[in-house]
Amino acid sequence: MGKKTHPVHTSNAFPQLMWSCHEHILTRVHAQHTCSHVQREHTHTHTHTHTHTTALRSGGRFSQLWCAALLHGLVTELLSYTLPDVDNFWHFRGMAMLFNGRLPLYITILYPCFYYTGYAAVSRLKLSLFLEPFAFAISVVLLDVPYDILGVKMLWWTWHDTDPNLYDRTYYVPWTSYMFHLTFASTFLLILNTSRALLTYGEGEKGEGATSRGGCAGFVSVVLAGCLSMPLAVLSQMLPAYNFPHDVYGVHTEVLLWMLLGTYILLAWIGERTSGSEARSSGSESASSRRHRNTEICVALMVYYVFIGTVLLLARPESYSSTGLHQTLGNCSVIGHTTNVLGQKLPKQAFLCASSYDEPFSLLCANATHPATGGASYYTICGTSFPNIAEYKCIIIAACTLGAVVYYQLLFRSGMKAQKQKKN
Repeated sequence: MGKKTHPVHTSNAFPQLMWSCHEHILTRVHAQHTCSHVQREHTHTHTHTHTHTTALRSGGRFSQLWCAALLHGLVTELLSYTLPDVDNFWHFRGMAMLFNGRLPLYITILYPCFYYTGYAAVSRLKLSLFLEPFAFAISVVLLDVPYDILGVKMLWWTWHDTDPNLYDRTYYVPWTSYMFHLTFASTFLLILNTSRALLTYGEGEKGEGATSRGGCAGFVSVVLAGCLSMPLAVLSQMLPAYNFPHDVYGVHTEVLLWMLLGTYILLAWIGERTSGSEARSSGSESASSRRHRNTEICVALMVYYVFIGTVLLLARPESYSSTGLHQTLGNCSVIGHTTNVLGQKLPKQAFLCASSYDEPFSLLCANATHPATGGASYYTICGTSFPNIAEYKCIIIAACTLGAVVYYQLLFRSGMKAQKQKKN
């Protein structure tokens, strides 16, 4: 086979949507893709199959939510690659890539996996239409926390080193990452719930989901939630909760995250307190019945947590490498800027400084297929060892345990099945 060519990243790629997949020869895939990367793609495919099957069988708002989540993930990713001010992360090169080599195929199915799993569990609380999104967002973040902490260390993606929106971090994960997940997820479900209430809310139930008045109206709800969630979340939540206190008054992002999360927990708790007896597991319901109605979601959760645990216990990040698109290397003294939603221009280094950066990878890789040289944006990075593996195990195991307990309560100790939502 001839010499392999690689896509050149362009900032104005949006009008040049390149939907052709950059397929890897299987031997090359397994040569670069270490066990954790191959396992991750297989895990996403497996959970995708379970959630998709369950959504189709449930029908109604469940199938619409799955489709809307898929569209929301695609829109969010493409806007992030297209808008220079939010183009600040790069995915590991997957087995199949979309959009000029920026979007791995498996990432497109990650959003519906997380969103549908969270919604299938939270819907059993029978919360009101306007309070349910906050509980839903918390359930999504519970799944995301161990994934984010482990992922950045395993080189599943890299962040811009000096972007002011990513500067405040914990375990190399920006605090804003969790804020984005909270605000995007809650706005997504609020739009979907509201549009369904206005356009498609049914007069009965069909399996796990309410019927809808017309496929056209349901399609409109999916498009609205999928396309508007990101911009509306930024304007309605991130602007007052993050940009204003952080960029104007210098409040640390960790403080703002805990304030936002506390507000979400309070609203979800208020909704749970007023949801009524139908939100509790019936004593007449047998254990076998409870297991049957939660089989697919439990399997998806089990596969996910087993995957996280396996990578945590067996993987060695110092043995991994990632060849693909990363932050462009260049002159350390060149200062660029990013414009926030308030119109402020915030300074950042225009390029990754090879002699001074704070990321969990090294540019000095033995046998690198594409050495990291000045001006390069496609190059090889290699992982570094855990600074304290015991600490990583503690935080990830704690996050997984918390998530598993919460999901158990939602799935096995809440209402038997979803029903029509009350508006207040």
